[in-house]
Amino acid sequence: MTRIPFSELPFTVKMAIGAVFCAWGFYVASHALYDGALSLFQVTMGMLCCVLAYSLKPWGRVACALYLVLFVGAQLFALHGHLAADTVSVGFLAIRFLQLILFSSAILFLLHGATARFYAKPGTGDALSRPDAAGSA
Repeated sequence: MTRIPFSELPFTVKMAIGAVFCAWGFYVASHALYDGALSLFQVTMGMLCCVLAYSLKPWGRVACALYLVLFVGAQLFALHGHLAADTVSVGFLAIRFLQLILFSSAILFLLHGATARFYAKPGTGDALSRPDAAGSA
């Protein structure tokens, strides 16, 4: 058995994995450049979400999507607090809105029906691998 190449994954699965990586990459880069500090917890959770999405395990997809939903909720709550204060810059709002768009797209692709069907293939290794073209197992 060999691992399925990324190029042969279904479109929605590639988009889900790519959206998770892009969302967390932008989050880390924007915090490092704009705030000048990174939360080690968020960086760790970002890496975990990326690994869970790329592992192609059904429970990993659900766990990553659940954490992202909670994360987007927390970001909306924090954004509301910043909007209530009258000292918000346009750059700050643009970064936060772009983060929300990227994380929301990752959630949508992770919860898409075609993505769920691919992740839910029966068997322990079916979603991760396929038989070799030569027929050897």
